[in-house]
Amino acid sequence: MSTLERRYQRLIRLFYPAGYRREREGEIVGTYLDLAAPDKKRPSWREVADLAAGGVRQHVRATEVTELRPGLRLAGLLAMATATALAAMWALIETAPLSPEITRHVPHVGPFRALGIGVWGLWLLAAFLFALRPQWSRPAIGVALIATVAVVPLSAVTEVSRPPLFILLPQFVLGVLALAAGHMPRVERLIPLAVGAAAAAILRPRIDYALIYFSETPRFVMTATGLILLTVALLLAAALGMTGRSRGGWALLLLLGPIGLVTVPELSVAITANLYDEHNATYRGMAATAALVIVTATGLLLVALALHQRLRPHTRCAACGSPIRGKTPPAHV
Repeated sequence: MSTLERRYQRLIRLFYPAGYRREREGEIVGTYLDLAAPDKKRPSWREVADLAAGGVRQHVRATEVTELRPGLRLAGLLAMATATALAAMWALIETAPLSPEITRHVPHVGPFRALGIGVWGLWLLAAFLFALRPQWSRPAIGVALIATVAVVPLSAVTEVSRPPLFILLPQFVLGVLALAAGHMPRVERLIPLAVGAAAAAILRPRIDYALIYFSETPRFVMTATGLILLTVALLLAAALGMTGRSRGGWALLLLLGPIGLVTVPELSVAITANLYDEHNATYRGMAATAALVIVTATGLLLVALALHQRLRPHTRCAACGSPIRGKTPPAHV
């Protein structure tokens, strides 16, 4: 067995469900080996991403939740719209005129106040490609995700300020979820650009040189964005639920984590104010709140999946009487 073959097998074992691996591992590895160059030693990043996406699809199919995949696509679209709106607003903040005190005493990037301008520019480019060149949208989102992470060590090396982690973390999570949007009509793909333009138009009159990430305005922007996303997700879940489709509910469950992370500063203040009578967001409080949000959102999704599996109609084996999941019993006439 070659080194490349072993590496493909490790990736398949990492990403795919056990049952699917037993049936298709040899076929998948053989396909990748047939397409590989003779001197290739390791899988490319595109192949790793492709295997990861395929593994997610198979895990979703294994749950037998037929509406989960449409719900994931809907959540991806809403996440991309939210990430674009935030990027547009943060780009406005970083392009606002700098005061003389900032330009003299604080390291900055040309006319911009922080390294985040490059990150937000990449996110806006990803939104543009998402709308007009869908075949390039996922690579563009991937580059924006890398930039969102890379700006942290880059800031430490250059000593130029960057957006705080309570802004970068929800942006990264929204971007990861946006990768699930998949193929959709052009009209739907234009939604993130339209939402970003509307957010910029609303915030633009309120921009001045004194506005920075740690003032009250960015905290208000994050809270308002999270509440708007929650409201939209709830309305879609209710509207689709009335038509007998549950994809809106699954989208809402998938978005609970990103919504909580977007509103972490306000949630942190609310928690510490009630427990410790502190009314200022602290890094320790926001880190604890973010961890609580992630654990709670993941737990709710897993509970929903488990309940769906338990309550799903199934038939019984005629020979042994054990339940056979994934089949709907025939209607009695």
